[in-house]
Amino acid sequence: MISTRSAALLLSVAGAAQGQVFAGTPAPTPYATKACLGAGWFEDTFWADMPPMAQAAAVVLEYDQGIWDLGGYSVLQATYWEYLTETQQGAASALGCPEDCWDWCN
Repeated sequence: MISTRSAALLLSVAGAAQGQVFAGTPAPTPYATKACLGAGWFEDTFWADMPPMAQAAAVVLEYDQGIWDLGGYSVLQATYWEYLTETQQGAASALGCPEDCWDWCN
């Protein structure tokens, strides 16, 4: 299990806080549609199959393996983008749901 603090550090080191996506992951679309949650969101991927950086980003957004694998929701999904911390915004962007999609998709 990755702690939130460790996850934030991993994201910071990897540059995800600047909204970079993972290698091989398509960039999010620039408009608010369900496509914002495409392959970058890993929504059809089990936790164990996600790259460590995606798991770290999910932890920052208050997911864990149980919530993720069961398709559950993080309490942060009901939080407007403007109220997320910069680290949480970076994690959301890294998972494929940047600012222009967050409020609409959640």
